[in-house]
Amino acid sequence: MMSKDIQRLLQSQDLGTVTPSAFRQVGSAVFPDSSTMADLAGFVQIVDAFRATHSTAYGSPIPATSAATSALVDSGDLLTLTGNQVAMVQAVECQNVSATDAATADLTLNGVKVAEQLTIPPTSSVRFVLSYPLYVDSNAPLKIVASSSDVTSTGAYILTSI
Repeated sequence: MMSKDIQRLLQSQDLGTVTPSAFRQVGSAVFPDSSTMADLAGFVQIVDAFRATHSTAYGSPIPATSAATSALVDSGDLLTLTGNQVAMVQAVECQNVSATDAATADLTLNGVKVAEQLTIPPTSSVRFVLSYPLYVDSNAPLKIVASSSDVTSTGAYILTSI
């Protein structure tokens, strides 16, 4: 790569919307020659700026970004993020508003079941047991799949990347 190639390739990128794949496209050399060392120093500055913009806590929870979300089960996703956002899910609870019938619910991430199925008695709330940290990004929506339209869901999360 010639000197200043990385800077030229990335000069039109905006830190608010750039994705990590843009860096991968231009940073391919493992052992650069001496003419590209200055270019790579600029590349390091770009990556540091991206990290400072989007991952201010290096993947740990970002203070003051906790939030709750809720949805009717048949209305769509419980949590869908945008852009470079990543969230750690802290809790997910389902409520059965039916007075007579029990319901079941599955927690899915991008269509894959990530927690044991819940059985929710009539007029009750039950929380999913999350046995490991559950992260959601813009490519993988968090959804509740239930046996009844009488189920509502609520989730709590905190952002780890913005």
